[in-house]
Amino acid sequence: MGSEKECQREQGETFLSADAPREERHSVDKLKMKSISVNSDFKRAYFRGIRKSSNNLILYVRRVFSKDLSYGITTSKKVGCAVERNRARRLIREALLSLNLQSQGCHIVFVARRSILKLKMYDVRKEIEYLLKCANIR
Repeated sequence: MGSEKECQREQGETFLSADAPREERHSVDKLKMKSISVNSDFKRAYFRGIRKSSNNLILYVRRVFSKDLSYGITTSKKVGCAVERNRARRLIREALLSLNLQSQGCHIVFVARRSILKLKMYDVRKEIEYLLKCANIR
């Protein structure tokens, strides 16, 4: 009688240990996108990018020479307390990653408005799709 790992291997299932490289453990990621973390990239998107807005979100798009698609999400203190700002960022991030965007060579920055807290993820996704379509990204 074998161990649980041997049983899984006999049944054809793959078993990855915690020691396996991270790429192998999380190979089912939805999309490999970089997050913008440098303040100068945010400022360049604000001042040199295309601006599209809706009732709940503002989108800034700036084309860059790299082939990567980078995104950034900002929320001001006007949105609410830290819990509400984090919820707004989580909604936007999950909706954006569920779209499976292709690598476009641009920086995308989303700014959340207070009214986004009343929406569900599906509504945020539809709004992001609309904004990206207006900005000729999708």
